[in-house]
Amino acid sequence: MSRRTFFHSHLISWGGLDFEIIDGRAADHRGRLDELREEVLQIAAFSRGWDDEESVALFRRTFKLGPLYEANALVLVYEQDRLVGLAGTVNDWTIDAGSIVHLCSLGLLPQVQRRGLLQAFMALLWIASLERPHIARSLARGALYTTAITQSPYILGLIQQIADMFPSPGREVPREDELRVARAVVARFDPHVGFEPASFILRNECEFRYRRMPASLDRNLTRFCCERLRHDEGDVFVVVGTVNPDRLGSYIERQRRQCCELLQALLQPVRAQSLPQLPDRGVVACVSPP
Repeated sequence: MSRRTFFHSHLISWGGLDFEIIDGRAADHRGRLDELREEVLQIAAFSRGWDDEESVALFRRTFKLGPLYEANALVLVYEQDRLVGLAGTVNDWTIDAGSIVHLCSLGLLPQVQRRGLLQAFMALLWIASLERPHIARSLARGALYTTAITQSPYILGLIQQIADMFPSPGREVPREDELRVARAVVARFDPHVGFEPASFILRNECEFRYRRMPASLDRNLTRFCCERLRHDEGDVFVVVGTVNPDRLGSYIERQRRQCCELLQALLQPVRAQSLPQLPDRGVVACVSPP
């Protein structure tokens, strides 16, 4: 692999792609992230279906890159030395309600979509997160939250696979702990945008939209997003999921079956050697080395 963005990162080649795994604060490498700015913006535009220069110019002016600089677990994907995808989390965050794993900077160029990469990345990032003692402890006591700021039904579907989620169809009122988590996310990432606490919607948060909305396999989620959000006006959800140990364990195990070779390769540099005993049999089994 000829391209390397970060010092002390882990490099893996698989399936004609090169993966760079960074476990550490991205902000410590601000200059290197600055060098990726144009490629990240192109991924944001192209992955939403916009590939003309006028649209890319709009993304260049308006897309919020701040969350990328806050990530402390990050995967970069290259094809022939070109950045074609990335996925990151903020997983060193604790508030009075519990610990937060915030999903940010998720995107893949169209030519590498539908290969199971994003699902494998999510499994990898969760395994890496569970190596942090405070994350494991929070999961054990039912106080681990995963969050995202998004208008994508696909992202809501990802979160629903591992967590009890608000907002979601069939639930009209958030719990108090969910509201505290949502307010913390807004204060950190979107403090100047109006937040509706009853709906967890940020109105007019972004100046771009999906040309082709990525649907969830759960049609109720896709319908829910279309009914609640004014996509053309830039509305987004602040999604708060309370991570369910059974669902998380099943999700990781499912990815290990479906993306076996890729996930095994990605796990080599970050594989957990030992984890605290959690109350769920599945999580420990799934993240331990085979």
